[in-house]
Amino acid sequence: MSQGFDKITKKGDSPRPITLEKKDLFTRIVSFSPKLLILILILPVLCGLICVLLPALSWLPALEKTTLNLQGFIDLWQTPGITQMAALSLATGLISTLLAFVIALMILAAFFNSVWLQRIEHLLSPILVIPHAAAAIAVGFLIAPSGMFARLISPWLTGWEMAPDGMFPHDPYGISIILGLTLKELPFLLLMALGALAQPELGKNCANNIPLRSI
Repeated sequence: MSQGFDKITKKGDSPRPITLEKKDLFTRIVSFSPKLLILILILPVLCGLICVLLPALSWLPALEKTTLNLQGFIDLWQTPGITQMAALSLATGLISTLLAFVIALMILAAFFNSVWLQRIEHLLSPILVIPHAAAAIAVGFLIAPSGMFARLISPWLTGWEMAPDGMFPHDPYGISIILGLTLKELPFLLLMALGALAQPELGKNCANNIPLRSI
């Protein structure tokens, strides 16, 4: 290195200046794309959060409310039955999740190493495409007093000429909500469980411990 440097200095050559390579437009866009993507994801969420917090703090210029206060939260806590509503929401969510988890385990235990588990896996794809709101509305149409189940057995079996005043789907115990949430969550839990069983080591251990079934 020193001899080469001496040769350069003896010849009188000056070191070449370091020049930065210019980037074209496409390279600049690609290098900026991660930041742009994060910005696109954060901005709508931030705008939505601001638009939710401001009305909650009584900032509604359209209704001539331009003073920030906590009156909305005070009115919320003074709503009759707010504690019961919150407890019912929490209970329906926990019970439906537990039921879906137990049913998923029962299906896996009953049909593991059988052809039926593969058929269930094939049936999951079209079910997962159904939107949650559409599934909830469909369950409501089925179990309503004038729903499909009631129409199939009326009037030849029940003698109903008009829809009765049934408790579903607006039952006070949240049974219809639990049923709808369980049916909604069950395919997702089965899909996650089947994905976990597809791992070589786990699937091999389960296959060795559980005998093959032909049903």
